[in-house]
Amino acid sequence: MRIAMAGVVALAGTLAACGSSSDGDDYCRQLKTSVSAFANLDSGNFPDVVRAYHRLAEAAPDEVKADWQTLDTTMTALDKALRAADITLGELPGTPTQTMPAGVDPAKVRDVTAAASKLRSPAFTKAATAVQEHGEKVCGVTTSETS
Repeated sequence: MRIAMAGVVALAGTLAACGSSSDGDDYCRQLKTSVSAFANLDSGNFPDVVRAYHRLAEAAPDEVKADWQTLDTTMTALDKALRAADITLGELPGTPTQTMPAGVDPAKVRDVTAAASKLRSPAFTKAATAVQEHGEKVCGVTTSETS
């Protein structure tokens, strides 16, 4: 689970610092305004991040539209599993806080773990790389180091 969560944090971190862009298109503006949600992922704002993914998947140019849809679908599935289990990212086993609330259904936690494991899939990794590279090249959104 820790590796899967690192995938979320790493993707969020890749878009966490932004440079300037002269093209000013809607996608780049949305990408830049979403940076704060991505940068503060550990603050319990996962639903905000998922909403940003929805907006970006809709606004993405053709070059990365399918990639954003891959990311959005994966993150949406994780969000739905978290909601069904009534837990947050920080409450998952293997995360820094590891404070699983009493009474959480273990089967639902397994569903969350299965959804989170898709963050390590080749399709997710490929899409994340494409989005990151496009964001740097077209929008001036630069990568940052994550731990």
